Amino acid sequence: MLEKFSHDAVPAIVIAFVALLCFWQLARMFIRYFRVRSQLNLAIAELAKVQSPQALVGAYGSLFQFFTTRVPLLGHPWKEFDESLIKSKDAIYNTIDADHFFSSETFIHGPLEAEFNRHLPGIFTACGIVGTFFGIQSGLSEAVKKLSLGTSGENSVGLLTEATTSLRRKMSSRVRPLGGRN
Repeated sequence: MLEKFSHDAVPAIVIAFVALLCFWQLARMFIRYFRVRSQLNLAIAELAKVQSPQALVGAYGSLFQFFTTRVPLLGHPWKEFDESLIKSKDAIYNTIDADHFFSSETFIHGPLEAEFNRHLPGIFTACGIVGTFFGIQSGLSEAVKKLSLGTSGENSVGLLTEATTSLRRKMSSRVRPLGGRN
């Protein structure tokens, strides 16, 4: 099957595949980001309506209802936070710090599924290694083809030099993007 494939087209195909994968993941992240941002802005606007700790005691029932029904991102953490509260007529006390329930894990890593981004360097490294070995294989197959055509020793040396130059050019095209220089 590789014989039908142009060896020069493979790097472009791999780059296009990786670019498509990155674009797809970024699009998913942006959609989730705007969804999370709108829910957090809605929650902040609702909390801003409460002017004092005394007003919080009276408004707590409506806040609980609001967060558990209208803000899905905060529904479960708010219910858990509610279970840790001690409520009296004139005050509400928390027994566990709110940071335990409302952390970056709750708002960023979970909803945005940022776990995939931790794997991107490994994916790029694997693509680079596969591309390097494909380039070596491609260069060596060209060298073997050119050497098999030559009959005299002097002609073979010229063909070998040409083949290694071709291999060096292919390998430098793989390494150049990493170093940033020509």
